[in-house]
Amino acid sequence: MSGGGGNGRPELSQHGSPFNFDVLGGAATRAGRPVAVLDLTLEGDCEEMAGMALASEARLEIARRLDELGVARLAVLGNSPRPAPDEIADAGRIAGLGLRAKVCSFAKTAEEIDTAADIGLWGTVILIGVNERFFAPGTTPRDVVDLGRRLTAHAKRRGLHTTIMAMDTTRANPLFVKSFLDGCADTTDEVVICDSIGVASPWGFERLVGLVRDWTRKPIQVHCHNHTGVAVANALAAVRAGADIVHTAVNGWGEFAGQTALEELAVALQMHLGLSAGLRLDQLTGLSAYVAAAAGLPLPVNKPVTGAAAFAIPETEEIQEAFSIAAAAGELDAALTFPPAAVGNRVLMSMGRKCNRYTVAFALAELGLAASADELERIAEGVRRCAGRQRGHYLMAVDEFGSLLEEGGFAVSPLP
Repeated sequence: MSGGGGNGRPELSQHGSPFNFDVLGGAATRAGRPVAVLDLTLEGDCEEMAGMALASEARLEIARRLDELGVARLAVLGNSPRPAPDEIADAGRIAGLGLRAKVCSFAKTAEEIDTAADIGLWGTVILIGVNERFFAPGTTPRDVVDLGRRLTAHAKRRGLHTTIMAMDTTRANPLFVKSFLDGCADTTDEVVICDSIGVASPWGFERLVGLVRDWTRKPIQVHCHNHTGVAVANALAAVRAGADIVHTAVNGWGEFAGQTALEELAVALQMHLGLSAGLRLDQLTGLSAYVAAAAGLPLPVNKPVTGAAAFAIPETEEIQEAFSIAAAAGELDAALTFPPAAVGNRVLMSMGRKCNRYTVAFALAELGLAASADELERIAEGVRRCAGRQRGHYLMAVDEFGSLLEEGGFAVSPLP
């Protein structure tokens, strides 16, 4: 589901606003440079999210699913500077799965770098803070550059693809960031620009990544946190400015308020920039649900892209009538933001406390059934009575609807 559209752009770009492509700027000048994803769902269990824990077999299954999705790179070891023994063992097992994705670690010490090499990982991302305000007492900027050179040189000697991550870049002095990156240039393959605690705006982050693009020809990775809800927007802005690789996590999980959501970025890249990360979008909802279940963390029903009610048409009768007409004309997908099936999700004609005849007719049609106008009203009244007995948020599930039809003895018949 990540193939091209009629004008050479990825499929979902056909559903984006034309204004998106009138002002593309940087994205239009990428000259075919691909955009890739480095997923951090398995890096310290969803990037060290508070309270997160994944079982070993779940970690391996998530790795397999991310690889099948088409993710280019997987970070499988973190919790720096002291990863747990079981995490190291699982990272080694994932490295031995023969995945197409390149498997790496996040590290802060030479010992962790050695661990990554010893268990057969492809690369490592070395984390070093560049915000002088939070340097350890007695530490000078020169000391930080020297540390970066020592660790990256050690990783190169161990045969690892080596990336330097300038932590807290968005609050650091850009002159020091430049000197830091320059100082590590001959011992690194790639660099990471990091909005560690989510303080950047899309326009600010685009400006920063653009500066870094002027400083180096090395591939640029970006790491965006979601503290003010703009991680995906910041990632898009960074891509416009020339970033090559975006860090993500399934369901946007991660430290504090989380980071760039894999499933949301995959869709947004196509719809808003006309670019593809080479992912199988139709697997997104299944992956999102699996990771949520494995972590024991239910998703919000209205979560973009993969939420159970992300495509739930509101219960307002006027709106449902309009969407029913669109469905009858074969235009339902065009009336929505994008086709739910493209991401493995489905449209719902919400059945709850405001259930009406259009709701019921749509739900019956999905079951291959139909009813008279009078019977539609009777069924709708039955749904409303059932919903009225519930507390809080409630949408009738398909199996509940089937039971209601059977127990109520309603006159329904197969669609002609």
